[in-house]
Amino acid sequence: MGWSDEHIAQLAAGVKEYGDLCGLIVAACWPMPEEVAGWYRGLRKAIVEEVGMEAVGAHVYPDSALHITVGTLRSFHQGGDLPAAAAREEVERVWSKVLQDARADPRWPRAPFPLRVVAPGAALQPNGIGVIRYDDPDGGVAAIRACLADAIGRAGGKAAIGGGDRAAGRAPAGSRPVAGTGAAPPPPHLPDIVHTTFLRWAAEPFEGDGAAEEEAALRARFEAAVAAYWEKMPAPEAVVADVAGLFEVSPYMHMRSILGEAAAERECVFWRSGAP
Repeated sequence: MGWSDEHIAQLAAGVKEYGDLCGLIVAACWPMPEEVAGWYRGLRKAIVEEVGMEAVGAHVYPDSALHITVGTLRSFHQGGDLPAAAAREEVERVWSKVLQDARADPRWPRAPFPLRVVAPGAALQPNGIGVIRYDDPDGGVAAIRACLADAIGRAGGKAAIGGGDRAAGRAPAGSRPVAGTGAAPPPPHLPDIVHTTFLRWAAEPFEGDGAAEEEAALRARFEAAVAAYWEKMPAPEAVVADVAGLFEVSPYMHMRSILGEAAAERECVFWRSGAP
């Protein structure tokens, strides 16, 4: 089936140390606004308790890991080790300049702007990953991505654009990293969807005879629970106040639950669009 992920298995097992693992992300809604985080906590409870997802190998993210990826500047899957102090300062300097250049583009949206959760609130993709999809009614995320793509180009790079959330995949031909952002990093990637991932798999849930039937039954339970929760509690808007450039030093943005709120902000965030 191929749903399990070794990093998720470590998170589910309570591993706190990830060596020099390092990604670079531009994220909105990290932390997720409390209105949406509170709604999600109810959704998570239904998925865990009513569907029994964790009992068959799922890791359902804590609300502190929720975010909306605007762009992946360096995938932790491919990016290599966390730079040493001097190299990290250079990476921060280069990317801060690119991000500030993007922020100065007249197309950059005025904050705050809304994102609307697409009914019924959550879905399991064919690969088993759980996502929350958003409409971008004012085009705010799309505008930020356009500004960022052009700023990356002016810095000598070329982002891979589209293909859903392809941050962990191979870079397409023609894309290239920005100089000064580490030894042979993968090129940046800008997705063409607006979403939050909230569920991945620590272990394969179904194997052998009857796997297809078991998967179908699980999906049916999941969809029923999600629809019932949406009917009771439709999701509020996610209001984007700013976006952050940050080091992803725990897999899948779990830094707040591992490092703590204050330490995650202090040690991981190197740029915010709302900063003077």
